[in-house]
Amino acid sequence: LARLGRAGRRAQWQLLTGRGPEPAVGRPPVLVLGSPDDRVVPASALIRAAQRYASAPLLFPGMGHDLMLDARWREPIDAILDWLDKDPASTAG
Repeated sequence: LARLGRAGRRAQWQLLTGRGPEPAVGRPPVLVLGSPDDRVVPASALIRAAQRYASAPLLFPGMGHDLMLDARWREPIDAILDWLDKDPASTAG
């Protein structure tokens, strides 16, 4: 917890208390990744987070909470890289 820093502690507190995140400044493009099989963050929380930013979550079934530590870690990484390569202006609603 000490290594997370102030923003990490705030995010953790928001998860524990059910408090929503602070509003975004402007309309930033947001990618929400997760797994419906995550035992830490439920899929419903991923859906709510994505909807807050007018998006849909990108879910990776069969993976745990730490996507980057899973044997199939390349799948979410490739999805992130593909998303970053896209022009955000073309996907803005």
